Amino acid sequence: MLEIWLIMLLCKSVKNNAIERGRKPGGFIALAIVLWIIPEIVGLIIGYSLELEYASFLIAYGLVGIGAAISYNVAKHCKKGDYVTPTEQIIRQFTEYYEPLPIETNITITREKAFSASAAKFDMVLNGRSVGLISNGDILHARTDQRQNVLVARASGGNDTPPFVFQIADGCNVDIHFAAGRFIPERSTGIVAYGKAVTLNPALAVPRYVPVIDTQQVAPVYAPVQQPSPYAAPVQAQAPQAQGVHFCESCGGPLNPGAKFCGSCGARVE
Repeated sequence: MLEIWLIMLLCKSVKNNAIERGRKPGGFIALAIVLWIIPEIVGLIIGYSLELEYASFLIAYGLVGIGAAISYNVAKHCKKGDYVTPTEQIIRQFTEYYEPLPIETNITITREKAFSASAAKFDMVLNGRSVGLISNGDILHARTDQRQNVLVARASGGNDTPPFVFQIADGCNVDIHFAAGRFIPERSTGIVAYGKAVTLNPALAVPRYVPVIDTQQVAPVYAPVQQPSPYAAPVQAQAPQAQGVHFCESCGGPLNPGAKFCGSCGARVE
């Protein structure tokens, strides 16, 4: 019984690792099972052939540990892909583009008391965003501004329930019922459609997330300032000559029209 639980735990970890890398988890889960069973059988055969009796189990479990570590790391460090789970596809469908409601609507999540999974707490994820944990017999409140919504209950082990997709009308408060790890739409109120009946009208849909194109920021280039050499001859700045105005060739001062001598230095004007 313990071994079965350990295999399930390994398969769950391998599955999560593969999905995080964008890969389908089926092949990695099969590899984990193979690398558990075959090393265990080989270890038992080696132990019994050497007449080690109970020590054979130590050899088998040692090989099982090596196989489990290999399968875990293969999924953890595999090449990245573009696989998206069906649940994530549904969430993206109604979060990237959605039909807005005139005003925000209250959503009450009622978890009915049940013996099954009574000790487990579920993280309620509404439209890809966690709205809180809910225990057996508790009530959780949330708000939404979109007509089509996706609600997922996530257990502490990381397993998600099938997504509950529902559509609400203007001004309706919604009460979603949940029990024993599943949603109960027939007991829920304020829902005008759920499941496959919920569709998105492209004419009314608006983007929630505006795509942002990353552009490379180019740092400004500053030209070096040419410092004058201390040995260079000083350059005298010349004032721009206005049209119709003459200047003295000796001191550079302005000359009055028709003057024979400079009014500043007295030099003769030629």
